[in-house]
Amino acid sequence: MTLRTGIFIRSTARGLATQTQEAWRGFPFDAALHITDGNPLWPENLWPVHRPADTYRAVLENGRLYSEEMDQFLDQVDIVFSVETLYDQYVAKRLQHRGIRTVVQGNCELWRPSQPQTNGTKWVWPTPWRLPGVPEGPTIPVPVAMDCSAVAADIDEPLVVVHPAGHRAVGDRNGTDLVLAALSAVRTDVTLRIIGQDGKGSIVRPGKQLGLPGNVKVEVLETGLADRWAIYDGAHAVLLPRRYGGLCLPVQEALQAGVVPLMTDCDPNPWWPIIPIPASKGKGQRVPYGAIETWSANPRHIARRIDELNWNRQLLVDGRKAAAEWTAAHTWEALGPMYHDLFQSRL
Repeated sequence: MTLRTGIFIRSTARGLATQTQEAWRGFPFDAALHITDGNPLWPENLWPVHRPADTYRAVLENGRLYSEEMDQFLDQVDIVFSVETLYDQYVAKRLQHRGIRTVVQGNCELWRPSQPQTNGTKWVWPTPWRLPGVPEGPTIPVPVAMDCSAVAADIDEPLVVVHPAGHRAVGDRNGTDLVLAALSAVRTDVTLRIIGQDGKGSIVRPGKQLGLPGNVKVEVLETGLADRWAIYDGAHAVLLPRRYGGLCLPVQEALQAGVVPLMTDCDPNPWWPIIPIPASKGKGQRVPYGAIETWSANPRHIARRIDELNWNRQLLVDGRKAAAEWTAAHTWEALGPMYHDLFQSRL
């Protein structure tokens, strides 16, 4: 018997929405529960929900999930897929009472022992990166998006590097402070675009001077972009000296756009086809999981990698070829059978 599959989806301007909405579009789920929370910091309903006739509604308030349509959704499914969480223990109990299986694609740094789950919840992880004590489970990669509209810059054009700072996670996860520190050490001509989402003054404090050399031009946008693909449009490389973390949607989006990633040389970053930046162990950082190890890059090493792209454009040629190969192997068409086997197998 083929199990009917359902999914919890979001639609905020954050990675959780990107990941779940793309899954709802890319895999033939039977139904979706669309969860909103009314948080003014994260605008919702930015994208039209795929297949609205098969989408039910729920509201997340004060850590509890409320829905008059929950039972209608649960009537349609034998297994539920969610990203990061099942939201609350009451939902987990309802799923277990109905005998509905659950699969959660977690992010290690956000996992905690009190995470809502059923006795039969299967945890899977989006990259090979693991932290001690997280539940055992296979690596199930997140497929690339289906609608990339970004076009990378021509190889011979003046170098443009983009840094997607996004919403600043704890401990400067994306390495934005390292990027800013590296600018004064760049020796060749480059335009660096920094895109954040936390509002004016969140990346460059008012009145602060970056101390840029004449060969470096910086464009800072601290209020985000309505179209995430515009981040990568017209760029050669994406700069992400991440300090910790597993899944990184910006690097996957960049690869899909043919924009070459520069990333710290620490797990799991070499899992993507990157140009590595030397990294050393940094200070510990407390995240929802607990205390974790971090990594840091010397700003001079970051600047050196940028300069090398100007000195040797073949790095971009080779990087784009590797990006195209990686992307082709990580589409929903390529990875769909893996998800099908995951949902249909005994948990």
